[in-house]
Amino acid sequence: MDIKITMREIFDKGLDLSKKTYEKAKEFGEMGITQVEIVTMQHKMAKEIGKLGTIAYRHFSKEKTSLKKDARGVPTLVKKIYNIEQKIKLKENELKKKKAGK
Repeated sequence: MDIKITMREIFDKGLDLSKKTYEKAKEFGEMGITQVEIVTMQHKMAKEIGKLGTIAYRHFSKEKTSLKKDARGVPTLVKKIYNIEQKIKLKENELKKKKAGK
């Protein structure tokens, strides 16, 4: 009978450890996904900033005047950049919460 009890305790401990390991792996996986999302958004934002830079370069190479914020294409790009920046901040906060919770 002692062997049965000992075996059961060993299996229970193994099962408990397996559950904890699974939860940790899941937690790290979720953090990894969030980090990838942040990097993806950073690349997208850099691309939009590049487009804005192209508009500015083309303007300054042809014109001697200042580039106005309502120039063709500028408001849309500025809005996109701002929106992406806000999404990045949200994801970074989400990631901090996940890291704090581990």
